[in-house]
Amino acid sequence: MEVVVALAIVAVAFLGLFATVLQAEKLASAAEEEALVMGGLTQRLDQLRLLQWPALTDGTGVTSSVWTARPEATAGITVSQETLTISACDVEGAQTLQATWDGTSSPTTTFTDGTALSGAGAVKVVATLTWTGRRSARAQTRGLITVIARGGISKSDLP
Repeated sequence: MEVVVALAIVAVAFLGLFATVLQAEKLASAAEEEALVMGGLTQRLDQLRLLQWPALTDGTGVTSSVWTARPEATAGITVSQETLTISACDVEGAQTLQATWDGTSSPTTTFTDGTALSGAGAVKVVATLTWTGRRSARAQTRGLITVIARGGISKSDLP
């Protein structure tokens, strides 16, 4: 009888250990996926920082230079949509640029009404990526926000 009880305890312990290993594998996979997405968003923001001011603020740089291919970091992920929102930090009533790309069709850019975004000294950029989770098969979205100054941090060509 004692041996049967001992075997039952060992079996329950092994089942608990197995469930813990499965959960740890799911968490590691989700963390890897999240790191790939954040790496891809970071690459996008770096690409935007390299654009000349007019190309950044009129949307042409987004569609012709930045959104020519998916970032390397997101190669193992099924991305369904990328969006960029660029708005002025220092000009009241300036336009806001909203750009969307699903990766298959041509990117779209729209502007809200207002004064030209190119007149701003700095812009706030919100980059968002939506993808389908590898394990969950659910749509997930993450975003990063940054500020890009005209002429960069070290230059003083701001009005």
